[in-house]
Amino acid sequence: MMFSIYKGFAKLFSGLAGLVTRGQGKLSKRNCGLKNQTVPALGNSLWVHCASLGEFEQGKRVIDALRMRYPNKKLVLTFYSSSGYEKKKDYKLVDHVLYLPYDTPQAMVAFVAALNPELVVFIKYEFWFTLLDVLHKRDVPFVFVSSVFRSDQYLFRRVFRPLLNKILNARYIFVQNISSKTLLSKHGYQNVTVAGDTRVDRVIEVKESEFTWSSLEQWRKESVCVIAGSTWSEDEKLLVQAMSVFPGWKWIIAPHEIDRPHIKELEVLLGEESVFLSSCGMDAEIPSEKSVLVIDQIGLLSVLYRYGDIAYVGGGLGAGIHNTLEPTVYGLPVVFGSNYQKFQEAVDFCNLKAARVVTTTSELVEALKFFEEKEHRIEIREILENYFRKHEGATDKILSSLEKIIAVE
Repeated sequence: MMFSIYKGFAKLFSGLAGLVTRGQGKLSKRNCGLKNQTVPALGNSLWVHCASLGEFEQGKRVIDALRMRYPNKKLVLTFYSSSGYEKKKDYKLVDHVLYLPYDTPQAMVAFVAALNPELVVFIKYEFWFTLLDVLHKRDVPFVFVSSVFRSDQYLFRRVFRPLLNKILNARYIFVQNISSKTLLSKHGYQNVTVAGDTRVDRVIEVKESEFTWSSLEQWRKESVCVIAGSTWSEDEKLLVQAMSVFPGWKWIIAPHEIDRPHIKELEVLLGEESVFLSSCGMDAEIPSEKSVLVIDQIGLLSVLYRYGDIAYVGGGLGAGIHNTLEPTVYGLPVVFGSNYQKFQEAVDFCNLKAARVVTTTSELVEALKFFEEKEHRIEIREILENYFRKHEGATDKILSSLEKIIAVE
């Protein structure tokens, strides 16, 4: 009954959403992309699905490892969102990048028949129940990677058991923590492995990559440098209120949204103290009298953290924090807002005293004053180094299980 209701809702949603074809919005871009894409007819492909760019970063090490291990198999990458698709449509390590169709029986049967996958890998939370049903009926093995399950999720209410059963048809589920494994076991699922978070392997890879920005090093010199990543307006207002307490510090702000309206908002908020990367470029000297550098282009944040002393991760004052693994892999103490509980690593960092939760200016100032002390930062760096040593290796654990499914070439 519940699955029938879901299919009816999915059909209604796809019909209404499919009407949006004008403008530059994400839904319009997705629909135009779906309409114009050609789905290849393949045989025994390996298919990895990501909701958007964040999930791609989470699954990148698995994608790359599949390509290295199976160079002659067709590797397909799908996205639901236009933002993920647009950024990775030319990703060189896969053979095809496609939009995932809307989750209706007609669309999914045709899509799966064309790709004819040998294995489907879903990154994190991509629960498209019609697709899962189609895969199960065609006896196509599928797995979930880096998932987290909580008892308060709707899936674990009795009325939604038919939908949970679709997920539990997975060949394997690789979870991030023991509580997820315990919960799934309680509901009768045993093919679950605590592999950890593949993003840990990814951020370690980024940390070890080569990147230098000489003019940034010259600009920050010996100053304490705070790097605020993926910030929203609420975060930025809080940061500006704290800046006056720390004269001589350098601040790097990489906002989550870099469209023109938000950049203009930042220009007004920060005033003459700021300089924007788009106005000076990476090769030019950054004016030493400016205390704030705004990174108004994407793709730099994960490598920029190596130049910081303290990190602020945005989103916690709103819908939820962004990536805290990116700064902490460099040993930086991290500050974020109160909406963080759904992210296991953020909970871990709080328990390790490597993170502070703030909601007011006074709390932010207190946290920054604590992390200003060099001995505190040295202690936290050692704690975080141990954390990443303990949690790396999820990709290898996952690949060793996937090799049992994928036919040898």
